[in-house]
Parts: sequence; structure tokens; C-alpha cells
Amino acid sequence: MNFLAALHEQTHQTVHIDGRSIVLSRRPVGEHYRLRDCGRKLESEDPLEHLQAVFDYLEIAGIPQPEQILAADLASVLNTAIEINERIDLLPWQTTYLTESGKTKNTDYDNRELAIIIHTLAEAYHWSPETILNLPPEIAACYVQEIMLSEWQDREFSYTLSEAAYDEKGKYRPYPALSWVVEIAGPSEKEARGPVKRSMLPDGIVIDYEKEQNEIKANQDQ
Repeated sequence: MNFLAALHEQTHQTVHIDGRSIVLSRRPVGEHYRLRDCGRKLESEDPLEHLQAVFDYLEIAGIPQPEQILAADLASVLNTAIEINERIDLLPWQTTYLTESGKTKNTDYDNRELAIIIHTLAEAYHWSPETILNLPPEIAACYVQEIMLSEWQDREFSYTLSEAAYDEKGKYRPYPALSWVVEIAGPSEKEARGPVKRSMLPDGIVIDYEKEQNEIKANQDQ
């Protein structure tokens, strides 16, 4: 996830339908979750329900009167709409929530993740639900994660000032980390993609095993 790139990225693609040129763009967070909900209905084995889900998906994606699209073009247009709207990086708090949501609780309900986004941003920034629903999906998720981390840091600081943070010998007991926060060891993504340091290059004679085997096979075939 690159926040700056997500902030300025306008993912869009032009599709040509019956002589019309329609620009499909990534939908804001409110419609993004409507698309996700509709996407689950695309898996229906009932032909009529599946077809209705296709029309609903395309309409939410920004295509007017999708039922007028020729059957031969329908699959291609749908795939384009899905690719634009579902090729989104999920942040750690989202993937953890999705994993844990597999354990059914009486507090869970469909599309609860969107309610978490609205509640978190409205409480922290005092934005209206309408403003939040019009945010790009990635941006809304980034803001939520920063709020969660900030709240955790405040709780950790308060914890360090309490007696509960230390055992009977005065040794500090670390404050429990958020379940989705993992400290990454090793080089950063940028460092990993960069050139290999000279000190880490192989020393001595380097043998290309695959090349050597191909040469042996070629000699045997002669």
C-alpha cells in the first residue's frame, strides 16, 4: 500500500458498448461495499439470480441500463468492472477482521466492516456518514488503521503509568499488542527490491547447474 499513490490514483478504464464509450472508475467506499455484497450473489447457481446480480453489479459500477448490453459483451464488461473495483490492497486490520469473522458471533452482521469504518471515522474526525461513504476505499481503510494505532498508543502510555505495568520486582510487563500488528524482521520492501550489495554477492566460481546440464545433454545428443 502506497498512501500517496492511493490518494491521487484515479483507476479507470474505458469500455465500448454498442457504439458507446463508457468510462468505468473505481467506486467510493459506500458503493465499493455494495459491489462486494453484490459480488457474492454472482456465485448463485440459479441462472436468473446470477443474471440479475450481473445487472446490479454493472449498474452500481456506473453503467446505465446494463440490461441492454448484448449477451456477447456482458462477460467482458463485467470482468472489467470487477478488475477495477476489487483490485484493492487490504490493510492488516481488514485481513484480520475478515479472518476472525469466520468465527460467528452474535455481534456480527453482513457488511459490518463498513459500519466499523463509518463509526471509527465519524467518532474521530466528526465527519458525516455521507462524507465517509464518498471516500476512496483505500484511503478510508488507511485512516481507520491510523486511528486504531493512535488509540492503542494512548492506552499503552496510560498503562505504563499504572502499577499494573510492573511485577513485584519492578520489571515492566509489555502492554498487549493489537492482534493484527506484526513486527517485520529483515529488509524493507524497497531494500529487498534494490540491487544486491557487493558484500552479499557469491564469491569464487559460480556454476550454473541448469546450463551445465543442458550442455551435457547437448553433447550426448551429438
